[in-house]
Amino acid sequence: MSQLETRNLDCAYDGTTVVKNLNLLAHPGEVLILIGPNGAGKSTLLRASARLLHPQHGKVLLVERDLWSISSQDSARRIAFAPQVEKDSWPATVQQMVALGRAPHRGWLLPLTGHDREIINRMLELL
Repeated sequence: MSQLETRNLDCAYDGTTVVKNLNLLAHPGEVLILIGPNGAGKSTLLRASARLLHPQHGKVLLVERDLWSISSQDSARRIAFAPQVEKDSWPATVQQMVALGRAPHRGWLLPLTGHDREIINRMLELL
């Protein structure tokens, strides 16, 4: 597991700042809860932490390395992001969703190996 940190993080959409000067440190195995009203920046923080939104200012660090300085493949191997959606636009089982996490390790179009299936089953058991 990897430590995730934000330092002086600012995020904006169309010039409107949504997250301002946020400092956060998440340790491996720790459970964090983000609470706030609609528009408070919860999803924006998650998008920036998953390398889906480039910060306007500040940094997102993964094991003390700037998230944007590592390759997209390496970040995909370390970070998973499953956004909340109101409508199930892509019907998939939980096992299929967990299996998607293996793609950065084997390639998007390659079939699952026995090793992949072992990892998927182990993760399902843990969860």
